[in-house]
Amino acid sequence: YQRRVRGTLTTSMPFTSHTGQSEVAFSPAASRARVQAVQELCASLDVDAILAIPGIDGRRNDGAGPLLNYLLFGTCGSELESVTSTVHDEMDDVLLAVERDRVQMFVPPSAVNLVEEVVQLWPNLKVHTLNEEQQMDTDLGEEKKTGVFVQMTAHCRRIGVPVPGVSIGEPMTGHCAVETWPMVQAYAVEDREDGVSRGFFTLNHTVCSVHQELVEKCYRAVDSHVFERLVRQNLPLLRYHWEAAVRALDLPTGVERAYVTESSVIEPLLTYYSYGSLGDQLDETPRVLFGRRSDDPDLLSDESTVGATGCYGDDWSHTGESEAHNCAVHLTIEAAEPQGPLRCARTYTLSCGSDPVENDPVQKFTAQNVERVQRLYLSLIHI
Repeated sequence: YQRRVRGTLTTSMPFTSHTGQSEVAFSPAASRARVQAVQELCASLDVDAILAIPGIDGRRNDGAGPLLNYLLFGTCGSELESVTSTVHDEMDDVLLAVERDRVQMFVPPSAVNLVEEVVQLWPNLKVHTLNEEQQMDTDLGEEKKTGVFVQMTAHCRRIGVPVPGVSIGEPMTGHCAVETWPMVQAYAVEDREDGVSRGFFTLNHTVCSVHQELVEKCYRAVDSHVFERLVRQNLPLLRYHWEAAVRALDLPTGVERAYVTESSVIEPLLTYYSYGSLGDQLDETPRVLFGRRSDDPDLLSDESTVGATGCYGDDWSHTGESEAHNCAVHLTIEAAEPQGPLRCARTYTLSCGSDPVENDPVQKFTAQNVERVQRLYLSLIHI
């Protein structure tokens, strides 16, 4: 694990938490791959550039921040859809135009140190910034930034802008949201060095919203950085709570296990999933199902116990068999990480299936059912 400190590389041990998670740095190579993904999107949508104007100059629109966070800071998955601001306030003054074969950026001096390392592998990159005089004079600084914006878009016929809620086919002209952005309005009053203003941005360029396309093709894609985060952060956390759930079956012994409930086993996984899904509809709710209940795809975990979910159903007492004959011999656990692609399901047997003691009908009954479950499971996975 390496990090750069004032131009030098230092090596340190990666941090690992008690849950087994470790830090994942967003590398220049991963950033380059994401820029190239956006460039491929430009080509597929037939747009000359995708533009991001965050902060006040973009009237704090909800589309620019996620794009910058995706390209520059390694933000992944649902964070790109739920968080609309930039990771750092200094990034609010950035301008970004990703074209099919090059990238142009305006970066204020206060944000240079935030991006200079991660963009070092971007192909054909041109970065604009302010000199000392322009930093001292606000008017000169704004004039420079507006001039860069005009230069970025001058040769672009069709420009994509991430505007949530607007589809790519909807016309964006006249009094559309983009025309209310201060930077776009500054473009309109900027003269062409002949005393004539440029006029509406959307009259000089064909503008379309590409927000949904960015979400589907880029933000939700599992690229190298997302995969590394899944392996080193998301998977260890899911495993940590999964093992906590399984331990609920290890604590009780003997007849005590018959009174273990589904809800007590699933509690660690359910808490983990519910907490991570705050504000969202739970569509992958974790569940543990004992015995015969595992056959119903619509059931959720409740207070059902190991001792009451065997094959005889709720009316086991009418069969003439002992209560022990109605213990579940298997269970299923299904769980997912919140806001992520990881899903897992597993079947466990509640007995090892060893040879029963001679003339012990309860052990014989259990062993026979465990064997049936194991054979069925092996048949399903083609072993």
